[in-house]
Amino acid sequence: TGADLAPISRASGGEEDLLNLCLRLAISELIIESTGVGRTFVFIDEIFAYQDADRADRIGAALERLTARFGQVIVISHLPSTQDRYGATIEVRYDPAAGVSTVRHGTPTTTPTPLTTTRRRRREEQAAA
Repeated sequence: TGADLAPISRASGGEEDLLNLCLRLAISELIIESTGVGRTFVFIDEIFAYQDADRADRIGAALERLTARFGQVIVISHLPSTQDRYGATIEVRYDPAAGVSTVRHGTPTTTPTPLTTTRRRRREEQAAA
């Protein structure tokens, strides 16, 4: 009932981000279904910024499962800890002195740069050794 609902203004920053994520994903699914496109991709921007570690882990696991629906889930984040969850990373760095941006990436099947080495890959390498 309407009495059971709380206004969004009572939600914390992390809860509001999570509500926005659910809304964006629902709208994305509706667009995909209405166009008949099939599997596609979705961009998620800065969802982890206001999440505690436990909630961030649960959101990350849910995003990994979403690849079955969307094909690709692209996460944009400034938090280095998000690199630990995903097998492929793309890093963009801006050098103000040179006035240029550089792009580096790493995946589980390539030799990653130091900035894209993930904890998951290090654990896999340690287990194989």
